[in-house]
Amino acid sequence: MFDALSVKLHKDAVTATENRDLALGLSEEQNSETTGTVDFYLRSVIDVLLGKFRGNEQKLGDWGFTVVEGTRKGRTKKPGGTDPGTPPAPVNPA
Repeated sequence: MFDALSVKLHKDAVTATENRDLALGLSEEQNSETTGTVDFYLRSVIDVLLGKFRGNEQKLGDWGFTVVEGTRKGRTKKPGGTDPGTPPAPVNPA
């Protein structure tokens, strides 16, 4: 009796976890572009807020987001025109 109940409850737990992951957008076949998932809607809200506060992203902290200042996606040029991703020129030994 208890063994059968244990097997049933385990199966129910696995099914519930799979359903949760599908709703959140966490299943392997899903990504942030899978419509109808929590991940999709959350990223849509983030995109709207990033557009609204473009250039003043620290205001996202007022919406509960953790804002890390001083980081950017992609490469940017330093003042003076040097690209931080460009290695220095080789030095010829004399």
